[in-house]
Order: sequence, then C-alpha cells, then structure tokens
Amino acid sequence: MSTGLITANCSRMPVITVVEFQVNISGLFMPVTAKVVENPVHDLILGASFMKYNQVSIDFRTRMVSMADDLVRGPLQSDNKVQKCVTCACERSVCISPYSEAIISATCDKKFDNQTVLLEPLTQFQFRRFALARSFNCCENGKTICQVINYNPQALVLLRCTKLVKMEPLSVVVSYKLFNKHIDLEGDNELETVFSQPQSNEVLEHFCEEYGFNINPKLTPDQRGELLQLLYDYMAVFARTLSEI
Repeated sequence: MSTGLITANCSRMPVITVVEFQVNISGLFMPVTAKVVENPVHDLILGASFMKYNQVSIDFRTRMVSMADDLVRGPLQSDNKVQKCVTCACERSVCISPYSEAIISATCDKKFDNQTVLLEPLTQFQFRRFALARSFNCCENGKTICQVINYNPQALVLLRCTKLVKMEPLSVVVSYKLFNKHIDLEGDNELETVFSQPQSNEVLEHFCEEYGFNINPKLTPDQRGELLQLLYDYMAVFARTLSEI
C-alpha cells in the first residue's frame, strides 16, 4: 500500500487504508479503488487512472464531462455542494440599503470550526444582484461572517439560507502579504502596518499614471515619493472598475 499522496503544493498526505466501492454518476455505476486520508478537503477526488479506465473526456469549451464513450454527460463544475457553500444565517430576511454594504452572519460547515478559511464569491451570483468580498475569516460553532455590497439603486433583500460564498482551506493560498498589528501608545489604538519593498521613482510614477491619481503639484519630490509609496502599498483598496471591488 502507498505510504502517502502528494498534493498540488507538494505536501504529503498519509494514507490510512484503501477501500473499493462503486460511484453512481447519472445512473452509470463505476468501480473505484480509493485511498483514504485524514481530514480531506474534498470528499472524493477521481484521478487520472479512473478517467483513463472509464473513458472520461473533458470539454472545457462547453464545460461538460462525458464518460464511458459519451454514454453519460454532466457539468464540469458545480457550486451547489452544500457543505462548502456559506449561506445567510439570519433568522429573518436581511434588508441592505441602496449603495451600501453590510456584515451579516453566515452558516458554514462545522468541520471548519476554529479554523481560518478563505471565502470566495460564487461565480454564478457575483455581480448578478449583489457583490461579496473575498476574505479570510474564522469559523466558530458553524458560523462566520460575510461582507455583502449592494451596488443597486434599490434595497436588497437576502432571504435566510441564501447562498453567498464558497469556503476554501488556507492550503489553496500560494502567496500573501504580511500585516502586523501594533499599539499606538498615545492613543492606545490598534494600527495595521503593511510590510512592502520601497519602489523606484519610475515604478511609482507609472503606478500614479496607471491609476490616474491627481497629486498636489506643490509637494516636494520627497513628499510626492512618500505619498506615492503609501498609495502603492495600499493599491488593493482602489477599485478602478466594478469587477475590482
């Protein structure tokens, strides 16, 4: 028996045992020999050997999968998996005023309790009626929070159990920017400092032109450089289009 599996980020997952069973896809029963690991992110992953044996073909243009020489067909991707979807947890409907945002309580799978997870907007809902922020959140007692933005001129009503975002573990994150919280001794306030590398004047001026900032011409070259560096450090907060919100 194999001692472990290698994930996409090159980490190892020890194999506990091997089981054999059948999967039913649209009425077609197919045998599977699966390796069992601890705390998997997905319930089942069908690998290359399964696809080869069962003649699986993937059409990325139509986003469909065919099996057994096109005997059965199905969608390539679905966001309808309940345990990975975060839904509105409010006891009553939530009303969000026009052109405003709200932080609302949401229900998630309890297997993510006491973990920090990545919340990703569902592609079929994002910017259809509202927008949701991508964020890192902590889950406790099957609950977390979501930031919902109503960019419409009319009020937005979210019913209980409305699907909001999908949940991903931190293992899917390949890069990040460090933040450090320190205390302001005079005001006793928590401040966030972004650690970034100083950029050259050429990079900062190109950034200023690209984002269309109107900088006060009375600033000295040093002051202009400091301001542009600050704006560059926090470039993620500037949305130039609706899709960047």
